[in-house]
Amino acid sequence: MDTNEYIRTRGIVLSEEKYKESSKIINLFTEKNGRINIFASGVLRPKSGLMMVSEKFVESDFLLTRSKNNFYIKSGEVINSNIELANNLHKYFIADMICELLIKTMPENLVEEKIYNLTSQVFSYLKDDMVNPQILKMGYLLKLISFLGFRPQLQQCVECSSKDYSNMYFSHRDGGIICGNCLDIDGEYVKLSKVEIEIILKMLYSKFSDYEQMDIPENIIGRVDNLVYDYILYCTDITELVSQNKYKKLMEI
Repeated sequence: MDTNEYIRTRGIVLSEEKYKESSKIINLFTEKNGRINIFASGVLRPKSGLMMVSEKFVESDFLLTRSKNNFYIKSGEVINSNIELANNLHKYFIADMICELLIKTMPENLVEEKIYNLTSQVFSYLKDDMVNPQILKMGYLLKLISFLGFRPQLQQCVECSSKDYSNMYFSHRDGGIICGNCLDIDGEYVKLSKVEIEIILKMLYSKFSDYEQMDIPENIIGRVDNLVYDYILYCTDITELVSQNKYKKLMEI
């Protein structure tokens, strides 16, 4: 008698680890079951029909089996190979950073369909060349941190509600912008211009499809990128993302 539970779900491979000679353990972010670890038996054999669905960044429809607390791949069909992400170093490291971030922030088995759909969308846009990959990365991080409950307050000063954008600073601790009149002598702040605040707001509330019209100067991209990255580390208590460090080194070349 078959006592296994069968599960149909769509998922994106966040990481893969070889197991013995021909198998893998993959970290899969699924639409219906959250983030789970799956044993992919025999997928490295030359005649295996499951090799592609077990590759990093690939999005597939899966039929999984669960025995006790363990998941196994029964079958899979590729929906988006996302092969373009592996063929471009800039795109690869951004996608890798997204995967690393999800592994470190998403508890196992916690279903978050909004975050799943957001990730699927950003990978689709990242494959194309219509939007600056770094802008997509910043927009994804802003939307992700909002879904995690840390949406930054950017419309007005978090202390006095001032909307004088000519005198604003960003505070990780306070979770948003704070005007010059409300600064704490012991606080740490990043000065933001009106243009930078408006750009962050646009990335936060616009769809990825609207990013095609964004033309942001490189110096502002660099400043905002550092701000958003530091804010997400602060909110999630993550010390660092190895993939982000690799991406920064690549950008310096």
